[in-house]
Amino acid sequence: MTVATPEITVVIPCKNEEAFLAEQLAALATQVDPGSWEVVLVDNRSTDRSVEIARGFEERLPELRIVDASEQSGRQYACNVGARAARGAALVFLDGDDVVTPGYINAMAAALREHRFVAARLEYQSLNAPWLRRVRRDGQATGLQDWHHLPIAAGCSLGIDRALFLDLGGFDDGMHYAEDVEFCWRAQLAGVELHFAGDAVLRYRYRDRVRALYRQARGYGRGAAVVYRLYDSPAVTPRSKMVGAVALVGRLARRVPKLRDRTTRAISAWDLGYFVGWVEGSLRPWHYCQPRPRSHATRS
Repeated sequence: MTVATPEITVVIPCKNEEAFLAEQLAALATQVDPGSWEVVLVDNRSTDRSVEIARGFEERLPELRIVDASEQSGRQYACNVGARAARGAALVFLDGDDVVTPGYINAMAAALREHRFVAARLEYQSLNAPWLRRVRRDGQATGLQDWHHLPIAAGCSLGIDRALFLDLGGFDDGMHYAEDVEFCWRAQLAGVELHFAGDAVLRYRYRDRVRALYRQARGYGRGAAVVYRLYDSPAVTPRSKMVGAVALVGRLARRVPKLRDRTTRAISAWDLGYFVGWVEGSLRPWHYCQPRPRSHATRS
């Protein structure tokens, strides 16, 4: 018996996502006219109830498959395992803590019929308290994110032709941070345009604890330093680093009297985490990331 090839495979890397996974899977189970599709949940060393929760959706999502990715830890590795296991002609990457809107899969499929590489629109109001939205910039709400070299999009919002993804080598397993940025740049440098699919709306969830914000920002800082160095980005110069560092120290100093305020503490934790990560990534880039060798690392 020949199994029909689905148009879309949704790949969800999963490591200890029990807090929000059911909400994401329920949103997928109630998609409006999703067409031919499947869901591949990739278990990346979960020690909580994530897999049990996913199995509870097997009747509501009859094309749900759970695959193992325990050999190596990391979102980028889990996504690559899911891509190789996929049967769909195109891949849609999601995270377990966000929530798709009812027409998300339909809109992503429509965009992928026109373009080989797309990114959804992120919506922040639904899942984040007003104070938390003042901590982070609502990127990708009206278009692709600007990283001063080439546009990028969050990894949890990407859709791509599966054959193209595999031809490009997938996410870099050695990029422990900013693997989505690196992949977006690598794809565009290979001549693949990234398109904004504004009709596909993903409800994006911020982390809401100060310590978690600090850790995430520190990872972003490390990854940014490595990616800019790896691709010899003209956006970063010694002078720009110094100017940015001085400005940050000034902002942090001015906030000290207001640190009793939750929002101020969270903003300061984010800024400090990014700065610490940037310094770490600049001084010891290959300690934090071990990217694959590049055949080209500058924009043509």
